[in-house]
Amino acid sequence: MTEYSSGASANKLPEWASMGGPPSGPPSLGSPADARVVWARAELKAILEERIFERIDRLLKADPLVAFIYMSCVIDYLAGFWHGDKNKTDWQDYEGFIEEYFSSNPDGSKRYSARGLYEDLRNGLVHNLTVGATYALTHGKPEQHLQRTSDGQTILNAESFWADLVQAKDNYFAALDRDPNQCVLAVKRAAKGIIDVVNVAIKIP
Repeated sequence: MTEYSSGASANKLPEWASMGGPPSGPPSLGSPADARVVWARAELKAILEERIFERIDRLLKADPLVAFIYMSCVIDYLAGFWHGDKNKTDWQDYEGFIEEYFSSNPDGSKRYSARGLYEDLRNGLVHNLTVGATYALTHGKPEQHLQRTSDGQTILNAESFWADLVQAKDNYFAALDRDPNQCVLAVKRAAKGIIDVVNVAIKIP
């Protein structure tokens, strides 16, 4: 049986097995800052790639609506590592991560409305299975991405939005590489648990 948990290790061989073994758990918060920087820059990035980002292709093909829900959760998840020292993320973290790491348009204007994504995806779709007034959702139509509907909503194409989220993740990883303080914050969040997929044995009477 497969179970989702916030435990440490999985009984399978993902891509990072070729790197000499699974990523280790985060160093304790009392560890030297250098140890936390090294772990965030190597182990944490490998964990997030394998456990979070490699799953989206299946979702995009199987159920784009579920993929949108997942993508919103990924933004929330990454925002937690970015902020680091909260028990849970809030609207400021969610919108702040979008403002900080989602790429802008060539003219410098924001590509997405952070407030619109928070209200429509996180509060609307994830919590109520509805979408608000800012965005309309589609898939398989990259030519429509960020175009306007006749009602004034901005269209989000699932595959295009995912590509921009991957770029945001890469921008965040680059911040880990250049800013030791971001690494320390990420370890604070990781110490609360990182989602994993593990095999569990069930005893049947």
